[in-house]
Amino acid sequence: VIHSFEPCSMPFAQLAQAAINDKLWSTHQVGLSDRQGSSQINIMAGSELNSVLQPCESSERMSVVGTEVIQMSTLDTLNLPIDWDRTFVKIDTQGHDSAVILGGRGRLQQIPLLQTEVSFLPIYQGMPSFVETLTLLAESGFDVLGMFPVSRDDAGRVREFDCLCLNRAVSARYF
Repeated sequence: VIHSFEPCSMPFAQLAQAAINDKLWSTHQVGLSDRQGSSQINIMAGSELNSVLQPCESSERMSVVGTEVIQMSTLDTLNLPIDWDRTFVKIDTQGHDSAVILGGRGRLQQIPLLQTEVSFLPIYQGMPSFVETLTLLAESGFDVLGMFPVSRDDAGRVREFDCLCLNRAVSARYF
């Protein structure tokens, strides 16, 4: 079963349409964070770049074209029929991934695998550095299995990586 979370109305409508005929795919119009409630999100020209944070620089795709008030929840407060012991969690919240981890510390203790973005060159203002993110992952019980480049700047430097992590407590039961 796949559970997808998208807080913004237009991308959510596209996501829900894509999942409409898949009985194993559930969509939820909510953002994940370290708190519940409402928040304002920046709508970017490239909707996959929407973020609750301000962009560090403006480009054609990173231009703020509007805002939207969204609902936020935490992984720990979700009441979904999920077998967390057999769940792979992928977090891609445009600079807000650490907040999702903080809001899911209880649930994340149960999952075997986690993928999150780690930024080496900040894309959004106030986002954690790669050192802060890797420290949070280690303190949360996750070891890095691999890091895979997501984007590069014009000079070829990697801006951010997808970071695949193994929960060391869960892995101890299997290895």
